[in-house]
Amino acid sequence: MDRPSVSIVVPAYNEASRIATTVARISGYFAPSGLTWEIVVVDDGSTDGTAAIVETLAARDPSLRLLVSEANAGKGSATRRGVLEARGATIAFVDADFPYETQSLGDAVALVQSGVAEIAIGSRTARSEPGDPSYSLSRSVIGRLMSLAVRSFFVRRGIYDVQCGLKAFDASAAAVLFGDSRLSGFAFDVEILYLADKYGYRIARVPVMPRSHGRRLNVTRESLRMARDLLSVWKNDRRGLYRSPRRCPVCFSAEVWTIAQLGERVIRVCRRCRCRFLSSFASRYDDEAARPPLPASPPARAAWKLEDLTPSERRMLPRRVGLLRRHVAPGGRVLEIGAGSGRLGTMLAKEFDYVGIELSDESCREARARGVEVYRARLSSFVNLGAPFDAVTMFRVFENLEDPHDALGKVSELLRPGGVLAIVTPDTESFLALLSRDRWFAYDEPDSVIFYSRGGLVELLERSGYEILSVATDVEHATRDEILHRVARIGHAWGLVSRLLVRALPSPFPVTIGGIRVIARRRGSTPFETRPLRAATSSHAR
Repeated sequence: MDRPSVSIVVPAYNEASRIATTVARISGYFAPSGLTWEIVVVDDGSTDGTAAIVETLAARDPSLRLLVSEANAGKGSATRRGVLEARGATIAFVDADFPYETQSLGDAVALVQSGVAEIAIGSRTARSEPGDPSYSLSRSVIGRLMSLAVRSFFVRRGIYDVQCGLKAFDASAAAVLFGDSRLSGFAFDVEILYLADKYGYRIARVPVMPRSHGRRLNVTRESLRMARDLLSVWKNDRRGLYRSPRRCPVCFSAEVWTIAQLGERVIRVCRRCRCRFLSSFASRYDDEAARPPLPASPPARAAWKLEDLTPSERRMLPRRVGLLRRHVAPGGRVLEIGAGSGRLGTMLAKEFDYVGIELSDESCREARARGVEVYRARLSSFVNLGAPFDAVTMFRVFENLEDPHDALGKVSELLRPGGVLAIVTPDTESFLALLSRDRWFAYDEPDSVIFYSRGGLVELLERSGYEILSVATDVEHATRDEILHRVARIGHAWGLVSRLLVRALPSPFPVTIGGIRVIARRRGSTPFETRPLRAATSSHAR
């Protein structure tokens, strides 16, 4: 049998009066959609003939399957069994009474199938109706308690309605999450989303409008069950019963968590080294990696003047040159990783034996038109045919490298013993980063994949065989408009005050925009303890 596009799992316990209506609504919605589907009803030990009704319907409808449990094991257990036995590429589950519009189910499935997220969860938007005590009292109280628990459990914002009975999953994500889940009772939804957050899956919310509000609940009993189940999730995690997520690429710790989801970018944080990184890495230069490098012979030097630079670059780039001048003798060999269009390289070439590498063909051509030696190459594949370098620079580049350990190992091969490495990268512990939180500018940089803390970067360099010479806040010259662009992202009272102050500043103005500058010297040999670090294999739920 061909794999269906969608599987809809319906856990049912004593739902004889409603299950036929729910099956008819789901089938009626998907029939004209052009998708192939299956409905998997899991009878959880019903005593009212629910299984017999579904069996009769399945005899006439080949898209309907029935799974029967002999004893009532709980909604979580029934849902888990249905999801793990479902065959669809996208798997959704709904409550047996299906108290939402069918369009909401279609929206959740569409979000997953489009690749926007691996998980889509319903988020109830409607308030309880007057005269409906079952919802306005019991469900409202339990909902508020659950929301409070979620705020304590989850770091990522925006996931509050975890128990809406409508969720959709990519099949691979569903296999991991439901395969790892252990709860069978009231809070199984919380465990699933807890694991999704732990493993770094992308989650999208679907607004849903309740059509009905289900059964009356015993507030005291269900609240106690909820507390018990939440405690079980916490204990399971502490005991290591769940798999480790993708480890921190900086220190290899498994103590990582999701702190933000910005569109399709899921930001993870390591609790040990305080570095942050994307849940999945992708580079916009992947298509260019297979192209042949540009010719090695540079064209004739083009006319170039200092006036070609922006006001900010006129102040900032000489500072970069001065930084190297303090550590490298005139005529020393300097490699710039991420040379761009050669603006800094043009200045460095006047004092040093300069070489640059860059990934963009267009930037390489522009740099070589300026007369500087820039090649299109990745750090991992760059071959130095000359003497070892006296200095290597990575200004706003290190955060774009997916494997910092391999990158630093390659830099060590290119540097002479005692050679200098200069790094400027965004600082996760800078005042601007702490103030901006989820709005931090670095999260929007298209190629950035790892964001370092000071302590994390220093530890990484020391373990990779470098001696730290200096650590400082990086100061750049930015125009008033550039500063306002950064400040506007803060988005609250501090942002308003800052905007008023910025307008009174001269332009360009020396300012830090949340960067850290580290100067390190390569030791004579790589310390022994770095070798297992570079060889370590990180586990990943996905």
